[in-house]
Amino acid sequence: MTVPIQKADSVAIWTYEVARRLAERHEVVVYGRWFPGQPRAEERDGVRYERVDIEQPLAAVQKLVQRAKVRPVGSASSFYGIGYVLQLACELAESDYDVVHVHNLSQYAPVLRRLLPRSALVLHMHCEWLSQIGRRSAEARLSRVDRVLGCSEYVRDRVATRFPQLSARCGVVHNGVDLASFGQSQPKPPPDPEGGTVLFVGRISPEKGVHDLLDAFAKLLRERPRAELRVVGPYEPTPLEYIVGLSQEPSVRALSRFYSRNYLEQLRGRVDPDVLRQVRFVGEVDRAHLAEEYRGADVLVNPSLSEAFGMSLVEAMAAGVPVVATWVGGMSYVVEEGKEGILVPPAAPDALERAIARVLRDDELRAALVERGLRSVEERFSWQRISEQLCGEYARTLEGRCDVN
Repeated sequence: MTVPIQKADSVAIWTYEVARRLAERHEVVVYGRWFPGQPRAEERDGVRYERVDIEQPLAAVQKLVQRAKVRPVGSASSFYGIGYVLQLACELAESDYDVVHVHNLSQYAPVLRRLLPRSALVLHMHCEWLSQIGRRSAEARLSRVDRVLGCSEYVRDRVATRFPQLSARCGVVHNGVDLASFGQSQPKPPPDPEGGTVLFVGRISPEKGVHDLLDAFAKLLRERPRAELRVVGPYEPTPLEYIVGLSQEPSVRALSRFYSRNYLEQLRGRVDPDVLRQVRFVGEVDRAHLAEEYRGADVLVNPSLSEAFGMSLVEAMAAGVPVVATWVGGMSYVVEEGKEGILVPPAAPDALERAIARVLRDDELRAALVERGLRSVEERFSWQRISEQLCGEYARTLEGRCDVN
């Protein structure tokens, strides 16, 4: 990762924001992959960043995999990132960390546990892989971990339900938001009665449901002919085997139909040209411009069919923007229906359109959603609150190791 963060995914943002707050009281080292043009090591905000060159070990691993005639599948595969973790293990072997915190990649756990037997090993899941991969493989990895964190109650509960013997070792540490950066400086005026700005923020990928949002927006234009839809985020379709191929949800598995050709081209061809003229595919923007996109919106819509948390929801609430989302995954824990936002079933464009139109039309509802949303992010999702959550989880983990030892 490059620091300070300008454009990055939610895991990199989480790491950057939390690490610099922990560094006020603790020694913090962040390891990541090195890319050309980056320094191998640097220190910012009290955090030491170490970057690992994986090209040589990666080439060796690729030869080994080819010789063994094994076909690695997806990020949850035992082979994914193996070159990186082997090189990282060499870097860590001489270290003595109290806690080693790993995001998502449970296959790293056996190697790290063998090389760092005295460190508490925390696995932080921002996706559903532990409830989707083979049980024996997952159990073997989790047996090496001291604590499993979910980015939402949904992710935690999925793990605890599948592995009840591990439920006491499961916790939650949410994603967060920078209240100062995203905060709204002054109340927004009501939207144009025949218009309004509808905002989507996220990757353009089938599981994000942008096709459903386009269908809903086409219907919305019958009531609000001057409305605008802004789609902000990179075109980065998730590989089929990462989510769609692992999911047991029929609505998610049905997304395989979008993988035969370019998803963005399918989106552009899905609606009439008159509708498309009022859709702006903005692309990826830096964090400062993203905050401006929120401030210019009348409603934020997250139509995902698979979502572990829902980062755009907390960013929108921090910016004073009402939210409409699908009743999917972690989003129903971030937003209580009718309180901080409106929730609708997934893959239901008609219901999505009705919810968007209702928020744009009802000034009292919109004001109430904004007020309660702001209160929620201040109480639950500030980076300071997230850092305190994490310190509590670390303390419980270290106490548990002392009890065992």
